[in-house]
Amino acid sequence: MVSDNYLDQFYRQFTPIKGGGQWATHGNSGLFHYSTDITEMQMDNLSYNETEAVLVANELKHGGKKNPDQILKYALMFKLLRDRKFILPHSRFLLLFIGRTKEEAAWQTLIEEEVSFCKTSSKSTARDVCQPEVVEIAKSAEYASTTWRELMEFNKKYVARLDPRAQQVEQKLLDGFNDSLASKAFMQAEIKR
Repeated sequence: MVSDNYLDQFYRQFTPIKGGGQWATHGNSGLFHYSTDITEMQMDNLSYNETEAVLVANELKHGGKKNPDQILKYALMFKLLRDRKFILPHSRFLLLFIGRTKEEAAWQTLIEEEVSFCKTSSKSTARDVCQPEVVEIAKSAEYASTTWRELMEFNKKYVARLDPRAQQVEQKLLDGFNDSLASKAFMQAEIKR
């Protein structure tokens, strides 16, 4: 529901964005499943900009840890979207973790750990995510991490630059998002620390 400009500004913190294109966003819903026929992956939120040729997978963490095969599943989803021509063949892929703390990880090591996990897993998707092309997508993807607090601060700064008469809806949307986020139990636990 936010503007294309908001997404340009927000994602520019993590990957090169020229700006000016349109973003399409999809949450974890049946609509995504039915329109793409991708059943192998349950994602939180995707943003795609065809002009920028970039797909951003927003992985929202409310205190939980990364799943042991999560990066490879996102890489498989990227491959399937590209193969089925939902995204341009030359698209870039950014996996953005948003959580209570930043994911400070050696991404290549995590990918190798996921491959090892999937090779011994009995899950039905384990074979699919271990395909060499999927592993290569995972290795060539961009990775970034931010916190809910940093997102809230970004929103405050962004709202401060908006014209309150012309951009009142986006201002109220972002203020409401920040208020709602601040009231969540996982954020309250962080404040008490």
